[in-house]
Amino acid sequence: MKKKLAAFCLTTAILLTALAGCATATPAGPQVLKFGIAVPLSGPAAGWGIAIQEILQFRIDEINSAGGLTVDGQNYVWELVSYDSQYMPTETVTAVQRLLDSDQVHFVGILGAENLLPAQPLTEAAGAILWGWAAANQEYVGPEHPLTFMYAPDAELTAVVYEYLATHNGVRRVISLQPDDTVGQAHSEFANFAAPLAGVELVAEEFVDVRSVTDFYPVLTPLLDMELDLLDVSQCPPGVVGQIIAQARELGYAGPVYSAAADMPTLIEMAGWEALEGYYTIPYLTDLTPAQQEFQAGFIERYGEDHWVGSLAFTVYDTMTVFSEAIVGAQSLDTTEIAEYMADMTIESVWGAGGGYFTGSKYYGIDRIYMTPLPLGVVRGGEMVQLAVLEYPSGILSDQ
Repeated sequence: MKKKLAAFCLTTAILLTALAGCATATPAGPQVLKFGIAVPLSGPAAGWGIAIQEILQFRIDEINSAGGLTVDGQNYVWELVSYDSQYMPTETVTAVQRLLDSDQVHFVGILGAENLLPAQPLTEAAGAILWGWAAANQEYVGPEHPLTFMYAPDAELTAVVYEYLATHNGVRRVISLQPDDTVGQAHSEFANFAAPLAGVELVAEEFVDVRSVTDFYPVLTPLLDMELDLLDVSQCPPGVVGQIIAQARELGYAGPVYSAAADMPTLIEMAGWEALEGYYTIPYLTDLTPAQQEFQAGFIERYGEDHWVGSLAFTVYDTMTVFSEAIVGAQSLDTTEIAEYMADMTIESVWGAGGGYFTGSKYYGIDRIYMTPLPLGVVRGGEMVQLAVLEYPSGILSDQ
C-alpha cells in the first residue's frame, strides 16, 4: 500500500516573479500561497474551528520559518486566511465565495459535510482543492470530484470502533444519535454498511438539529428505554456531545458513549469527568512520536493547555504538511497536478515515517480519504487512557 514518498524541500528565498493563479507577489522575498478556511469560530462547533485555525497557523509558521517551499526555482511561503462559518451552510458559502473571489485562494478547508456540500460547486468551478474536515459520502467524494479530499476516515471509523467494542466489550446493540443534516446521513449510510461486518446491530437511529437544539431529553428518553450497549453520537459537534452525555447520565444511562474527533476541553466543560466515564474516541494516544511531542509542547506553550484538543490536533497538523509535500513533489501550482500527486503519496507525517497516505478507492472509487494510525482512547477513572492503535479492516476502503 505504501506509495511513492514525497520529496519535501524547505529552502531559502530566491527570485521574485509574478505567478498567476495560486500565488500573489509580495514587495520583496518569496511569493505567498494562501490556504483559506471556512470554519466555526463561534457557536456550538467553535471548539473544533478555533482549534483548526490555531493548529494550521502553528504549522504554517513552522514551514515558513524553515524557509517555505520551492517550486521550479521560486520560493513560496504560506498565509492562512480564516472566516467564521458559524457552522452554517449559508455562512460557509459566503465565506468560500469571498476566499475564492477576494482572496484568490486555491486551497480551501471546510468543517462539516452539511457546509461542504453547497460550497463544493464553487471550489470546483474555481479549480480549487477542497479539504473537508467532515464525514465522507459518495455524493461529494468520488471520481466526479477529483479535487475534493477528506481529512481522515470519519463516519468510516464505525467499522473499526464497532468491531473493537464488539470483540473486547461485548457490544451488540448500538443506538445512533446524529445531526439531522448531510453529515448525519453520511454516518447513517456507512454505519448501516459497517455494523453487520462488525457483528453488531444498529437498533435505532435518531437525527436532531444540532445547530439549535440544546434540550435532548425528549429524544434521549425513548432511546435509553431500549436495550443498548453503545450510544454513538460520533458526528455531533463537541458542545452537543457534551450536552448529550450529561443529559444521558442524568436519565440514568451508565453505558459507553462514542464520538469521533473529541475536543476534550469542551467535553470536560460541558459534561465533567464523572459523566465522561466510559466515553470512547478516535484519535487518542499517549505514546507520542518525537514530532508529536515537539508539536504538542510548542502548541501548548503558544496557546495554552486549555486550547489543546487532544490527538485530533495531530491529524489537523498534518494538513499543511500534505499540501506542502504535494506541491513540492509535483513541482507545480496546478491544482489538478497537485491532487493527482497527493492521492498517490505517502508522507513523512507527524505520526512518523509513512504515517499518512490516501485511501478509499474500493468504496468511493478514488483515493481521497487521508489515513493515519487510529489510536482508540477511553475515559477511565477521571482521565483519558489509550486502549489500542487500530488498523483499518482491509476490503472496505481498499483491498489492502
